[in-house]
Amino acid sequence: MLLYCKTDLTKVFKKVYQSLKKEGIFYISLKMRDNYTEEIKKDEYGERMFYYYNPEIIKKISNDKFSPIYLEHKKNGETEWFDIALKKN
Repeated sequence: MLLYCKTDLTKVFKKVYQSLKKEGIFYISLKMRDNYTEEIKKDEYGERMFYYYNPEIIKKISNDKFSPIYLEHKKNGETEWFDIALKKN
């Protein structure tokens, strides 16, 4: 899950690009913030690190290797989410 992914997302996108067939789809669902944010959350499940993005950041990371084909914003309780589907160019 990219929500918990510590690594540089450009590396993730590179691996996904290499793994997908031509015009393959990469679907992502993430919690959203206006800017990239890292947050430690402590609750009944323990301590976890969250990484927040927004669609513009994901589009920038995807560079010219992917084209966005679907984008949806949604709210679950107080949490803003976005789903984005990217097609391999």
